[in-house]
Amino acid sequence: MFIFDESSQGQESAPTPELSSDETTQPDNSEQETNVGSSEIIDGSIDATPFNTPENAVPLGTWVYLKTRNFESSEPELLHLRITGIIRDADEVERRLETYTGMWVLSLDEEDAQIMEFVIVEFDIRFPEDWSSHERGIRVPSLSLSLRPIATPAFRLDGTSYIGVGNGYPFRTLSTEEPHPGDTIHEQTAFAVLKHYDSKDIVVYITWYDGEISNENNRPLYMAVA
Repeated sequence: MFIFDESSQGQESAPTPELSSDETTQPDNSEQETNVGSSEIIDGSIDATPFNTPENAVPLGTWVYLKTRNFESSEPELLHLRITGIIRDADEVERRLETYTGMWVLSLDEEDAQIMEFVIVEFDIRFPEDWSSHERGIRVPSLSLSLRPIATPAFRLDGTSYIGVGNGYPFRTLSTEEPHPGDTIHEQTAFAVLKHYDSKDIVVYITWYDGEISNENNRPLYMAVA
């Protein structure tokens, strides 16, 4: 069930779909050799720094480089990211969500389904050759994508801001093997959005680290989905 707040203004996030979570076990990599690298900028990728407002989002299909936490080194390391598109066809979205067998199960109740829908945003991650990793491969970092309108911080309808709409629920069904440094992987994340929003009026929002991992070094990044 989604919750809404008629009086909320300027909310960054808002209603949460019903979902359930099963426990997952992370592999024990303590015996694995870790290769720790530095940052490598790949040709064709541009600095994420200027794209720090919804009105100035990274164009669809454009590579940007940014730093995010590497689980192996526990340090911010550079990677490359691009949004490749948004899927809003109800049949295709349902097909993907039904065949997904990972940790999340998403659903909308009958009332919410009148005004909301699930969409899927596809994106690519490219790892530099010196991305820190174990011999068995890379543990894909959590980028915590969310969606928001360009015009307002929260999704709105008839003067109401919806709390939780736009939260991201990632699942890896497009990349089936563990990636290695130098690889490019194709990922997808599901979101609940209000149906009346055009895709060109929505942007992806994430944060990245400009320096050491700390709240003071968090930087916003906005990327177009259409």
